[in-house]
Amino acid sequence: MRQSRRRAQQPEILEPAEIAEILRELRGIEPVRTAFLIAAVMGMRRGEIFGLQWGDVDFDRGILHVRRSYVDGVKGLPKTESSRRPLPIPEPALEALKEWKEKASYTGANDWVFASGVSFGKQPYWPGTLWRRNVAPAIERAKIVKPKLGWHTLRRSYASLLLSSGVSLRVSMELMRHSTAEMTLATYAQTVGSEKRDAGSMIASLVLGNEVATS
Repeated sequence: MRQSRRRAQQPEILEPAEIAEILRELRGIEPVRTAFLIAAVMGMRRGEIFGLQWGDVDFDRGILHVRRSYVDGVKGLPKTESSRRPLPIPEPALEALKEWKEKASYTGANDWVFASGVSFGKQPYWPGTLWRRNVAPAIERAKIVKPKLGWHTLRRSYASLLLSSGVSLRVSMELMRHSTAEMTLATYAQTVGSEKRDAGSMIASLVLGNEVATS
């Protein structure tokens, strides 16, 4: 019989104060800070973040459409059908996107939000490269010592914050865009409702409130 193996070590998560400190260290380093902020307060997968195009961002309604993923130079669909549902954009992330768009060189509807100048906008930045060159040094400057941190750490941290903040399981699953249990799938809301928007804004406030407090 095959026996399940327990993880030798639980994956690391970042606390709100730690995320805020990293964001403080990333001030002025764009578009890395904006990408990091989106990952922290929206819990998106890295392929979804770097697969964003400006046409996916509805600035007027504060909604993000997740239409593709970009992983290791390959453009494809998001991981699951539920992953393609729209997300409310917390106000701090929306403002960061607006500010980045004003500075960016490639801002057409079909341009990558995080277009790389090296490829003349034809490809987005490589998330692993940005992490090594910018985020990892910011973590070191913030004196945060935790092993094996990466973009997915922010998604796990977001999920932990949702659950610890008392957000309902239905809303948490919707914001994380998981498709695991039939009972959960049956309760999915098809639109971006106020409950999800409030939950997303609460996570952003937790993170950004700590950033302000440590300034």
